[in-house]
Amino acid sequence: MNSSIKNAILNSFAVPETHPTAGELYRKIRAKNRNITLEGVEAALKIMEKEGAVYSVISSDKSRHFGKAKGMHAHFICRTCGKVRDIFIKEGALDMIQDHGQIILGRSGKIFQTNISFEGTCADCK
Repeated sequence: MNSSIKNAILNSFAVPETHPTAGELYRKIRAKNRNITLEGVEAALKIMEKEGAVYSVISSDKSRHFGKAKGMHAHFICRTCGKVRDIFIKEGALDMIQDHGQIILGRSGKIFQTNISFEGTCADCK
């Protein structure tokens, strides 16, 4: 995989991060690099997700949004526009939920990751 595509993807995340779709990332990168393809961006995102450099979240409209990997956090998903925002929760809270889930699950499985999403309407859509 071309490292320049990976770098372009990582540099394309807005601050504050908005969790773009593959298509949104492609359009942003293509504005600077006409040689890039949507298929190339999608392939790079797939590899980067396996490597842990990015993660994906499915929004209420069923589209996949991507974010840079970071510490444990939750997401707010707008049911109207589909935007995804990070919500940083008090340190230890998500660990506590994951630990509780593991206790309930017991020996029948092992939890590796916790994904928590809140859905509602963002300020732009009110």
